[in-house]
Amino acid sequence: MSSTSNQIDSSQKEGKGNADSRNHKNFVLPIAIVLLTFAGLYICRLYSYLLFHSLAEGFSIIIAAGIFMLVWNSRRLLENEYLLFLGIAYLFVACLDLVHTLSYSGMGVLPHATANIATQFWITTRYLESISLLIAPCFLHRKLNAGLAFAGFVFVTTLLLVSIFTGHFPVCFVDGKGLTGFKVISEYVISLILLASIIILHSYRRILDVHVYHLVVASVLITVGSEMAFTLYTDPYGLSNMVGHLLKTISFYFIYKAVIVIGLQRPYDLFYRQLNQSRETLRKSEERFRTVADFTYDMEYWIGTAGTLLYLSPSCFRITGYSRDEFMADADLLSRIVHPDDLNKVQLHLAEEPFKREMNSLEYRITTKTGEIRWIGHQCNSVVAPDGTLRGRRASNRDITSLKQVEEELRSSRDELAIANKDLKSFSYSISHDLRNPLNNMLAVASLLDMRYSDSLDEDGKRCIVEVKKGVVKMNKLITQLLQLSNVAHHSLNITDVRLDAIAADFLAELRNSAPQREVKTLINENITVRGDESLLRIAIENLIRNAWKYSSKCESSFIEIGTKNVSECPHFFVKDNGTGFDMKDAQRIFEPFQRAHPEKEYKGTGIGLSIVKRIIEKHGGRIWAESEVGKGACFYFTLP
Repeated sequence: MSSTSNQIDSSQKEGKGNADSRNHKNFVLPIAIVLLTFAGLYICRLYSYLLFHSLAEGFSIIIAAGIFMLVWNSRRLLENEYLLFLGIAYLFVACLDLVHTLSYSGMGVLPHATANIATQFWITTRYLESISLLIAPCFLHRKLNAGLAFAGFVFVTTLLLVSIFTGHFPVCFVDGKGLTGFKVISEYVISLILLASIIILHSYRRILDVHVYHLVVASVLITVGSEMAFTLYTDPYGLSNMVGHLLKTISFYFIYKAVIVIGLQRPYDLFYRQLNQSRETLRKSEERFRTVADFTYDMEYWIGTAGTLLYLSPSCFRITGYSRDEFMADADLLSRIVHPDDLNKVQLHLAEEPFKREMNSLEYRITTKTGEIRWIGHQCNSVVAPDGTLRGRRASNRDITSLKQVEEELRSSRDELAIANKDLKSFSYSISHDLRNPLNNMLAVASLLDMRYSDSLDEDGKRCIVEVKKGVVKMNKLITQLLQLSNVAHHSLNITDVRLDAIAADFLAELRNSAPQREVKTLINENITVRGDESLLRIAIENLIRNAWKYSSKCESSFIEIGTKNVSECPHFFVKDNGTGFDMKDAQRIFEPFQRAHPEKEYKGTGIGLSIVKRIIEKHGGRIWAESEVGKGACFYFTLP
């Protein structure tokens, strides 16, 4: 065991040593190349400054052109168009650097070329490069029109070339004196633009590859150093000019590392970075979909156009007893588990127009793996791609067996209730008939006694006959109201437009005829129209008015008002009187059967009228309540939908 551990430790150390060795080589080799390059350039400068300048500029021109070729040929793979914009920009930077190199003093390639023209080309190239680096981060989130960008760079480059060769561009170098103020200020402005480009790029650092970001920033910072060096020279062949070109060479080397080396050796990290991010986003999205879909309570599935089961949620096992693998392996299992009596309607349902986008529903039975019969609530709709291509059918199956059992129990209870209501109605009328007959007999006997023997009866006897008659009338009235209360429950509403003001006026006229000695002032709002059952609403209004008539009977000047008022855009109907009123603690109790706010000795009645009114209003979907104060009358409000 110890020997094995030692071998493992030895292997790990050896592996770590190899990795360190590789990292050391990867670090040392670029430095060696850079040092050798600088040494070679310096030797060239000792031999010929023009050769040094041509090599340094040639390196930057090759790098700039290489950047363009790489990103241009990879542009269709780039979602991030930052590099595409830089590639186009560096093509024109390379062109201007080439003209700068050919126009350099002593080259003898371009006729009439001077140190000033070469310096002018240098400053225009650096302006173009710095402004491009400043604008480029804008295309990390925006689409780039490559043709328009090309046209723009062609226009700007042509304008610069024409302005320099025609002498309209500001002078940058004077022989014997050195740099002009314009050139020096321009170098500082270019440096500020470059620093601003770093700040903007820093805000987008999470989008770029970290190595690309660091290399681009390093390149820009070194370019700033190069620009500072070019503010100091007075001789195109001087030391500061050489330092500036060396720093420029280093800056382009970092761009070379950022785009060409990483682009060729690690194309996935550079050009497919956003593709990798998209894949990760897609993976997370699919993971979220799976988490939601696989843990749904219902059995969710998707069938392709060829009848292949593309997706099925694990809930299928709980509902059917069959696993997802069993369904995926047997495409016909979904149909075979359908109850034979329901198979035909399921097939007809599935054969409907396939391009229907709306949800279709169906209820049918299935036979589970254990032989149990279950009800399924099925919903499905077609899956249609944006281009109109049919992609199949998505469906959701829910076990509604318990719901069906409850529905059956409710149906049975409803049937039993209907029978009970019918029996109760028959019983009510039977009881009413059986009670009214003896009451009517009692009334007939009392009337006969009063007619034949009134002269023979003393005052007590006559009073007894009167009380018997009153009791019979009261009992008849009570039976009538009990029947009304019972009938409200099973009365079918016949909804029409009902004029409550007309009902109130008719009934008040009846009451006046029955008691002509009373002086009652009334106020009825005009055109109080509602939607409801006229027969029931007539009973309700008459009971409320009868209450107001009765409880205002002891007033010297009675007043009854029937009207309506809007509260929060909802009409509140009311019947108001100036009678005795009642204590608000009884405001709920008075709507219960046989409950009264005043003793029967003071105000006669059965105690059922307000209960009938409450049932009628609530049957219509409204509500009723009362407001009152003892000695100041009462107001009964109600609403109707």
